Amino acid sequence: MNWTNWIHGKPMNDMPFMHNSFHGTSFTCDRCDFKTPVNVKLDVSLMEVADVDILSKIMLDISEMIGYHATNIFPQLNGFQGYDCIRYKIV
Repeated sequence: MNWTNWIHGKPMNDMPFMHNSFHGTSFTCDRCDFKTPVNVKLDVSLMEVADVDILSKIMLDISEMIGYHATNIFPQLNGFQGYDCIRYKIV
């Protein structure tokens, strides 16, 4: 008996990941299991605010992305190294 119920008929590990956050930061990765770096593209309007505000909004957006991944993607993975192993690449 197969105890998993894959939405796509198979684990999502090798499928591309994309998430657009509330503040406009977009996150993309070649794989849903984050074995490759997560590309972070900042919203242009964030560049107009102070550095401290930019960092706090980026951290809020990263938290939002991780929450989205944890509730929607993680259950569809067959193995995951953990959120502390994510490599971010700002593009």
